[in-house]
Amino acid sequence: METCPPEILYLIFSHACTDGGLTARALSLTSRYVSSVVAPLRYRYITMTKVDNIRMLLNKLREAPGHERHVNHVFLADVDNLCPGDILEGTLSSSPGLITSAPEIDERDEAQDSDAFASITKEFLSLVAPYLRTFTWIVSKELERRLLPYVLNTPFPVLNTLAINLTSAYQNSLVSTPHMPRLLRFHIASRGYFSSRVMPPLTLFTQSCSSLSHLCITECRLMPGCPVLLARLMGRLPLTTSTGFMPLENDIESVHRLPFQIRSIVL
Repeated sequence: METCPPEILYLIFSHACTDGGLTARALSLTSRYVSSVVAPLRYRYITMTKVDNIRMLLNKLREAPGHERHVNHVFLADVDNLCPGDILEGTLSSSPGLITSAPEIDERDEAQDSDAFASITKEFLSLVAPYLRTFTWIVSKELERRLLPYVLNTPFPVLNTLAINLTSAYQNSLVSTPHMPRLLRFHIASRGYFSSRVMPPLTLFTQSCSSLSHLCITECRLMPGCPVLLARLMGRLPLTTSTGFMPLENDIESVHRLPFQIRSIVL
């Protein structure tokens, strides 16, 4: 391995180091030569699940040379027993079940201290936002409430894939416009109703992100009138459901047609 050109080793390692940093850190221990080659990949894929680990990682990134700070893929979860698996590598692929909603958590017993987790996560995102390409989060309700406004107000200039779970309805609180000019893929996982929990963020992102072309919506609950809303969403003629149920006229009028750049939607 020591005789292999660094350019070739880098290409090989870039395909291997996609597991949240485990392989990159292991390779760094083999030799000084390999460690120097793999250094730019050490923090490319990050899994964040514990406050102490995020704080330690943040300190290391601040001390690292500039070319090693380029975090491209982040998986964030404050819920125990979750594993990113292949989420970071293939978020919003052809598989609609790529992420799932966070398990129901008693508000009196949050997975971790929401204040501390939100604070250190904001610090981390402020450092890596300019380089971030994919961002997946599966978080509890309290952390979601703290982080969502921050994410909407933070510029992510090269982010192309965003996958989130939503545990609350945000009809009246999604007032900020996301700054994600290169966002191509957006995945929402939610156990809520389509009209109240999914439609508001869906409308916000499709209207604000001009490059957005692929949508994925999983786990949401469909009410009898949802076919009418979906028809409106896709610009189809008004439909009637098999039960004859029709949503209120105001609810139908509130649904905006998807922009023409949307190429696919998986529900």
